[in-house]
Amino acid sequence: MDPQQPVAMPPPPPQQQPQQQRPTQPSPVNVTNVVALANPATFASPLDFEITFECTAALPDDLEWRMVYVGSADDSSYDQLLTEVEVGPVPVGVNKFVLSGDAPNPAAIPPGDLLGVTVVLIAP
Repeated sequence: MDPQQPVAMPPPPPQQQPQQQRPTQPSPVNVTNVVALANPATFASPLDFEITFECTAALPDDLEWRMVYVGSADDSSYDQLLTEVEVGPVPVGVNKFVLSGDAPNPAAIPPGDLLGVTVVLIAP
């Protein structure tokens, strides 16, 4: 290869059209604080969380809250629904309640995940 000879560069890849973004609306429910009420606790103890949230607009329906124990980070089929409740009517402003759920079933957790790091998801 001659160092004086210009090197042909491949053409740049075609540019993708930018995706049109849909306008997003802010959520009317903002969780502002979650407190584990029995901390520390044994694995077999029920789970109690004090949930504080702000409602910025009138809601047509009650809020459904779920508490899910993630049994394995690798497989969502091991997730356990610990509780599911409806809260309402929800007034505009700051609201607080206690979400209680049963302890997870250790028999439904893969043996390799029993002592690992996990998470409890709380979602409206």
